[in-house]
Amino acid sequence: EVHNGADDNASGTAAVVEIARALARGPRPDRSVLFIAFTGEERGLWGSTYFVGRPTIDLDAAVAMLNLDMVGRVAGDALTVFGFGTAEEWDEIVDGANAVIARPLAIAKAPDGFGPSDHSAFHGEGLPVLHLFSNTHEDYHRPSDDWPKINFEGLDRVVDLTTEVTRRLAGGGPEAVALTPIQMEQPAPPSTSGSSGGGYGPYLGTIPDMTPRDFGLRLTGVREGSPAAEGGLQGGDVVVEFDGKEIADIYAYTYALQDKQPGDEVVIVVERDGERVRLTVVLGERR
Repeated sequence: EVHNGADDNASGTAAVVEIARALARGPRPDRSVLFIAFTGEERGLWGSTYFVGRPTIDLDAAVAMLNLDMVGRVAGDALTVFGFGTAEEWDEIVDGANAVIARPLAIAKAPDGFGPSDHSAFHGEGLPVLHLFSNTHEDYHRPSDDWPKINFEGLDRVVDLTTEVTRRLAGGGPEAVALTPIQMEQPAPPSTSGSSGGGYGPYLGTIPDMTPRDFGLRLTGVREGSPAAEGGLQGGDVVVEFDGKEIADIYAYTYALQDKQPGDEVVIVVERDGERVRLTVVLGERR
């Protein structure tokens, strides 16, 4: 079946085009702004990794990298932005930009400069980064991720916010922004003898909610007919333990799953309606 990928990531591509159009209307930025669409992201950041290894500009002179990946499904006013831990000034810049746009967003801030998207390659080179993201959903990587489900008004708001952030970064004179980079430590998987061979591991069928939280991993939903659904997991559950391993965040969850094999039976503990629920799930094989 055709996967049009309206949110992942035609939404980000469209946003980049509209931001370029807005900046082209003037006033002209004092600093150069480079617009790039990378390929091979889900193969392992192929395009962005190639670029930072063979840049067409001097990366030492670059100020920051802004990444728009899945920004077409804004729910209400909510937008998640990763990368606040990569420069001391991000809070001031983003908060100031959000305050002056016509329809400010409710921004959930996450410090991570690394993650499964193209900004990670740039932060690996020491650049401050931001990754704007409207969260996962049940149409993720499905043919149903198509244009009728895009929140166009929400996408416009993301464009307005990113345009304003870009203007502040690209300004010159006495108001020129000088970011103070903070190099974050890349999360590393624990030492393990698991034989899943990396990648995503066996198939569970959960859809993680990427909104930052203090502990655990909230699920946006589960795939119909998946091992997660058959095992009783539900959207809204917060995973706190995976087969005896504490789940503090998305990284712990990913590594715990990668350490398993298709056919393994695991016990998953979730918080649901204020109580902890133990569920037994048999992991499937990815196709």
